[in-house]
Amino acid sequence: MNAIVEDVSKCRKKVKVEIDQDFVKKKYKDICNSFQKHAQIPGFRAGKVPEALIKKRFSSAIKEELEKNIMQESVPEILKEKNIEAVYSPMVEEINMDIDKFSCDFSFVVDTRPEFDLKEYKNLKLEKTVYPVKEKQIKEALQNLREQFACFEPVEDRPVKKGDYCVVEFKITVDDKVVKESNAQWIIVDNGKDLYGKALELINMDKNAKKNIPIEFEGKQGFMDILLKDIKEKKLPDLDEEFVKDLGDYKDIDDVKDKIKEELEKNSNHKTNHQLEDAIVAKLLELNQFDVPETLVLSQLHHLLNEASHSLRRQGLSDEDIKKEQEHLKENLKTRASDLVRLEFILAGIIEKEEIKAEKEEVDKKLEEIAKIYKKNPADIRKDMIEKGSIANIYNKIKDDKVIDLIIKEADITEKIYKEIAE
Repeated sequence: MNAIVEDVSKCRKKVKVEIDQDFVKKKYKDICNSFQKHAQIPGFRAGKVPEALIKKRFSSAIKEELEKNIMQESVPEILKEKNIEAVYSPMVEEINMDIDKFSCDFSFVVDTRPEFDLKEYKNLKLEKTVYPVKEKQIKEALQNLREQFACFEPVEDRPVKKGDYCVVEFKITVDDKVVKESNAQWIIVDNGKDLYGKALELINMDKNAKKNIPIEFEGKQGFMDILLKDIKEKKLPDLDEEFVKDLGDYKDIDDVKDKIKEELEKNSNHKTNHQLEDAIVAKLLELNQFDVPETLVLSQLHHLLNEASHSLRRQGLSDEDIKKEQEHLKENLKTRASDLVRLEFILAGIIEKEEIKAEKEEVDKKLEEIAKIYKKNPADIRKDMIEKGSIANIYNKIKDDKVIDLIIKEADITEKIYKEIAE
């Protein structure tokens, strides 16, 4: 077997291969024997079909099996012999097979691990933004809680005013046909967006009053008939013992505020850390510029497009609209896909250099966290991930996190207070 390797790009090689005739002849003979052994042809007992008939009747299938067999055996051997580290399955470009002469030559391309000099990742100059929790945020969070526990009291002694909540029965007619209707629609009378932009028409209407108003519906002129069935006023609970009791296991309103502050600080720290990690990633990508395997980029791009499609589908977009959007997304996401692949090689380089490992206890802890989220047994989560081949993701995530922690520990970090909420 003779193989010639050519560099197509920094991360891709083309390999031209010529297979020995004796090897092809032997493989051909083995495959013919296998077909002869298992062939079911009327008039012949199993295993007794003449070889000439086998070769004639199954010529295409034999050739296909021979090509497949040669590929499966020779390609891994060539990669090992030529010391080529493939990062994706090799792709056969051309194959020429002449069974009469027992000759076979083919070529394939293979993407390889990029070679790059890992730039210094310690003592990076970074900026960390801190988001202090202010009294204003605590008050807003407390107000949101009051909104959640609000009640709606019926109004009997006055007409509708701005800020009320109304229950209406309505019917929209276009060209004498009813195109939309509801027997009990809740409407907020504030900015007029509800009720197809006609919510403010309810102002000064009394309970059980009716109204007919012109409306444009889907580009056509029509009319809306409204019956005001109920007027309700939103009442927020007082900040008293009863409200604290409704919230849960709290001592008093000050205890509620303390817990709110604690949660806000937790979210603030998460935001700070997340932005710092983003800054580290951006710095690593800026410092380490190199080409990456195209097959890995396309694979990552496919993954990102699938995620985007699922997100758009949850937003209510049709498959047709999603398909149109994908063409636009593809251009925007290709750079991100390339960056993610490059980042993977950068992190792997640091992991190798620092000899970072994921310990069993760390993996077990991560599995317990996942199990808690899905309310399953950690052993079942592990088994499921092993079966799906995704357990390696846990190990990789732990090692990647350790790289980030190492960089933060060794970095020169300047801390600043977020201006909008600074004292």
